[in-house]
Amino acid sequence: MSMFRNKVRKPNEEELEATFAAQLSPTTAKMMVPRNPLSKFEKRDKKEANSSTDVLTAGEALRQFLTQLIPHVQREQNFVIDFLHVHSGLEDGDGLITYAGYSGLEGYFKRAAVNLQQTAMLNSKLNDILSVMDLIFGFLPGEMKEWVEAMVAADPMQIISVMMALDLVIGSDILVRSEFLNKILEAQQKRSLNIFELNIKEQLKAIETTRLTVKKRKGVVSFISTFPDFVLRVERQMEFGETADCPTRKLVNQLYEQISQSMFEALQTMAKSEGDPVANSGGGSQEDRDKDRLNYHTLIIENMHHFVTTVSKINAPALKASLEKAKEQYDHNLALYIRLVLRRPLARFIDYFQGIDELLRTTEPTQIPQHSQYTRASLKRVISTQDKKDIKKSIETLSKRVDKHFSDVANPSAENSVVMETVWSACEKELIRLIGDWQALLEKCYANPQTESGTSGSNDKGGIPKFEFGIDDVKLAFQKYRPGS
Repeated sequence: MSMFRNKVRKPNEEELEATFAAQLSPTTAKMMVPRNPLSKFEKRDKKEANSSTDVLTAGEALRQFLTQLIPHVQREQNFVIDFLHVHSGLEDGDGLITYAGYSGLEGYFKRAAVNLQQTAMLNSKLNDILSVMDLIFGFLPGEMKEWVEAMVAADPMQIISVMMALDLVIGSDILVRSEFLNKILEAQQKRSLNIFELNIKEQLKAIETTRLTVKKRKGVVSFISTFPDFVLRVERQMEFGETADCPTRKLVNQLYEQISQSMFEALQTMAKSEGDPVANSGGGSQEDRDKDRLNYHTLIIENMHHFVTTVSKINAPALKASLEKAKEQYDHNLALYIRLVLRRPLARFIDYFQGIDELLRTTEPTQIPQHSQYTRASLKRVISTQDKKDIKKSIETLSKRVDKHFSDVANPSAENSVVMETVWSACEKELIRLIGDWQALLEKCYANPQTESGTSGSNDKGGIPKFEFGIDDVKLAFQKYRPGS
């Protein structure tokens, strides 16, 4: 098997780091540095495409070895069968003496007795065959075990390709009536499964250790940035012969589900330890609580954005549920972040019109201005807090906050810019939507200047009240103060 060992491709350092356990190594530079996922594998593909040398996974090499070995073993087994006369007298029962035949019982009982004796004789002969084959090929189980362990020691990910190769060989027609080989391969399959399960536990433990040890709460967490590379390496271990009903595929799909769930739970815990919108709601000022919430949402947004944009490039249908969950978390936290970050400059506007919305559930629109808190005079005071100059200043302040949350001066990357641009555009859309909703409420509730008792005027001489800034002013300000520009 040494010849096939030399055909197995040796992983480079970057590929060996594409596991969660590797990220805990002292040689790993940082735990929360955004990476450029998938690129290392694209470079490797181009390099190997131009190479004329054999590039095999351990599973491919093992399958080639077994494909060459099996015919030789079968020839030996056939020789042993002929040598031991296993087939003599067993096909038709000639020469077999049974109690039913000796006693002259009916044909049914005679046939049943012959079949029973044939089975007993065959089992005895099979045991003899296995014993002889074990004498000839007794070295094979140990050699195969040592070979697999050496491959896994050099690259733990290779156990997946080994399991795939064993699935393909055991399930093929080539092993029909090869009891000796079946026994050996099934034993190796069990050992490989044990190695695989230990590997899973190691990866899950590494994710949990990262959650407990990483102190910095900004940027893409190491296990989130590692996951796409990890999936690619796993998928490439199975490229050489996967089938729809392959047992290894089912195990790998379960692995993805376990790791995704563990990562999402760990990320939630890490974000909460920095700023938990639930745990921290009982103490500190409102400003402090809002800051904690923003930090919480920022970490979730960054990591879910990275997960969705990278994992969606991988052709792995088993990840569909995880992608949907990540997208849901991203959308949910982005909406909450925008709501909080817009509140600081526009709190009076937001509270005022939210109050009108709630009052409309039980009050006619024309009766709103008669409410003491929502008279035209009250509305005028709220509107006067934001003119064109004020709204531009508010958007400039908003830009600085978004830049602070989503830029990383120590580790700048294109991905940071994409996330920040996405958040900034979402803030603009939300503010424009709010202004449109607020203007609709003004038209709905304040269209008639005579609806207030004792008043007949308004800040706009009896017409529908209008803001001192327009949507065009907002768009220009968002364009001018775009973060990073």
